[in-house]
Amino acid sequence: MGCSCARANRWHRPRRRDRRPADLRAIEIACALYGRIVLLTIQDAKGGTVQIPGPVYQRSLATISRLFVGNRTNLEAMLRAISVHRLKPVIDKVFAFDEAQDAYRYFQQGDVFGKVVVDGA
Repeated sequence: MGCSCARANRWHRPRRRDRRPADLRAIEIACALYGRIVLLTIQDAKGGTVQIPGPVYQRSLATISRLFVGNRTNLEAMLRAISVHRLKPVIDKVFAFDEAQDAYRYFQQGDVFGKVVVDGA
């Protein structure tokens, strides 16, 4: 679960790395007026349903959405297959870091086959 808040043209993304139950009230309050909250689960640590209190949600125009991810077993199987078969991503074009805006415009054109890379080195 995370919250992205636009402040002075910067994105602030607090990330939860632990497995403790989230305090949705605190996340909702910390989120900007038009922030975004992404739920990775709909259950709390005890298996109960995640509840978002109406009064807390009504104070914000945050968007709450769910992100569906596969299970760990399937991820590990996919990673083994990538390693065994030495799969590599297809790279369409590489841009220098100072050309990041050009890379974004190139990507937005939609005629891309493979990854658009911004080299930060």
